[in-house]
Amino acid sequence: RGVYPELCRRAPCVLAMTIHFKTFALLTASLLFMLSIQPVFAFSDSRIEAYGIDTVAGSSTILKTKSTIPNQSVIFFVEKPGGGELFLDTETNDSGIANINLLDYHTRKAGLYTVSAKLANDDDFWKTNTFRVYPDEVSGSQSLISANTNTITANGVETASLTVSLSDRYGNPLGNHTAELIS
Repeated sequence: RGVYPELCRRAPCVLAMTIHFKTFALLTASLLFMLSIQPVFAFSDSRIEAYGIDTVAGSSTILKTKSTIPNQSVIFFVEKPGGGELFLDTETNDSGIANINLLDYHTRKAGLYTVSAKLANDDDFWKTNTFRVYPDEVSGSQSLISANTNTITANGVETASLTVSLSDRYGNPLGNHTAELIS
């Protein structure tokens, strides 16, 4: 009996506290619900940056992307020196990174290659990066020695000019090498 009159005097305050508590509980429950939902698109930016690792002609290399949306189909676009083009498809892993092996027969031409990538459902490839394929070792069967004349008289006056063109087994020229000729 003594509590009821006290409660009645405080009724507006108790009612207000009850409403605030219910509002707080509802907001808390909503926030917890939103936090428990797994983000479907943790990365809203689907632009992909791809790059390749430098290699030697006739050796395979790795093409990779920076992190993007996990478990999605990705298409790599490679432009070879001299105009050849190549499309390769793979999927991103659980971390959102795509890796693919560019096989040795695609890297026989030495020079600067460009690589870009996109998600399979995107319209455009985004950023282009480059990687270099260096010539392989000198090949005796692909290198050439040529002279400006076929014969000269051994009189100490006549001269001949020799040109040495060093190439690897795929015909890629090797520059900045010293060739020693022994007669």
